[in-house]
Amino acid sequence: MAYLLANVIVQVPMMLLMALCISVPFFAIGGFPWEGFVYAFLLYAANMWVWESMGQFFALGANPIMGMLNYANIWFAATLFCGLVFRGVDVIWPIRLLYYILPFKYLFGGISWAIYKDAEYSGAEACTAGIDGIDCAGRDFYCPNDVTGGLQCWGRTGLEVLRSGSYLYEVVSPTDYYFFYLLMLLAQAFVYKALQFVMLYTKSMANQRAKPPQLERANNSKPEARKTP
Repeated sequence: MAYLLANVIVQVPMMLLMALCISVPFFAIGGFPWEGFVYAFLLYAANMWVWESMGQFFALGANPIMGMLNYANIWFAATLFCGLVFRGVDVIWPIRLLYYILPFKYLFGGISWAIYKDAEYSGAEACTAGIDGIDCAGRDFYCPNDVTGGLQCWGRTGLEVLRSGSYLYEVVSPTDYYFFYLLMLLAQAFVYKALQFVMLYTKSMANQRAKPPQLERANNSKPEARKTP
């Protein structure tokens, strides 16, 4: 227990530091509104803590190579079942369960909301159906210079962009699910920490059990010679 507490005390600040090193260049280079920086920063830290805890749990297995392969397989599966490659509702049960229990769904869903919620974009204008013969295509905006029939016209604000993106990507949504996503990531990290504790406790107790003395092999043991009177 003391080891796990010490591990968490060291681990959490490192996750925050690594998330900071990722978030600052991400917002600076991407030009995203800094109002969503703290939201994205906390999501990055929680996501990395999930993977760090998962790696520690798999490292305690009987075969370290199998633990490494399991970690890589889950990373690959999380990339597939993140809501950007295909829709979760298109996957049959029970495989669809991976869409809800792997961490990238919650990371990408929360990050997309954080970086777009306060954004504003040029090139799109407000649209009211029936005025000036403009076809709004069921939306509140249109792009005067768009020649793709609306395929490259996603909105004036970040929330409109998220709403347009939600038609293509299931994980993208203009609805604020941020704290739910953050709690789901933290819950997964705690689950892997609990599994790590169980594994450590089991292994330590197994090593502390008294083992019976090994019997010497008969062919190696020699009977003592009897003394004759």
